[in-house]
Formats: sequence, C-alpha cells, structure tokens
Amino acid sequence: MDVELVRAGHTLPLLLDTAHSVHLIDAFGALLGIGPRTHLTPHRLHLHPGESLVLYTDGTTEARRHDGELFGEERLTDAVAGAPNRPTAQTVIDTINEAVHVFTGSQDIDDDQAILVLTATEAP
Repeated sequence: MDVELVRAGHTLPLLLDTAHSVHLIDAFGALLGIGPRTHLTPHRLHLHPGESLVLYTDGTTEARRHDGELFGEERLTDAVAGAPNRPTAQTVIDTINEAVHVFTGSQDIDDDQAILVLTATEAP
C-alpha cells in the first residue's frame, strides 16, 4: 500500500512493522495558518502487508495520570509495539486506548484524543 502524507505541525506518525518494531516517520511539516503561505511537501512511504501506520493527536501522548505525569511518546511506542501479532487497525487502536486507560486510571482526560491506523493487507 502506497501512502502519501503531509504533516502540518501534527505529532510524528508511527510505523509498526511486521517484526513489531516501531519507527517514527520523520515527515517535516510547518504549522498552517500562522504565517505566510506555507509550502507542504508530501512524504511518501510504502506499507508492506501486515505493517500499520499510526496517526494520533497530542491528546493521546499528553494524557495525564493523577500525579501529572504524561503518557508520552515512549509509552505510546511501547503500546503500539505490544499490539497482538498480525494486528488489524482496530486491534492497534484498542491496544493504545487500553494502555492510556490503564495509565490514567480514573483521572479525567482533558484533551481530545483521536487515533487513525492504516494497516496494509495482502492483495486479493
């Protein structure tokens, strides 16, 4: 699956490969709307069958537990790597959501959280 993405100041996407290693996709992207016209350069990548691209908002990594500690990028990366073997997009999302819930406990979440996962499958 070929993917073309533009990052406009959002969090860095993650790639979960078939060996369950997680890689940051370092796609540069300036913030939109705060200066003169911004030229955005697409970042292209190829997802092999079984690989997943994970996009998320900062509300996920900035979720706090009762002592104020942030969930953070490292815990997110660990959660993504901990997804079941041959994960679907939904199981990756469920794994992340469960990790955030366990970390925050009963603490209220005060920021929106959005997660989008694209998982490449075998061609029919």
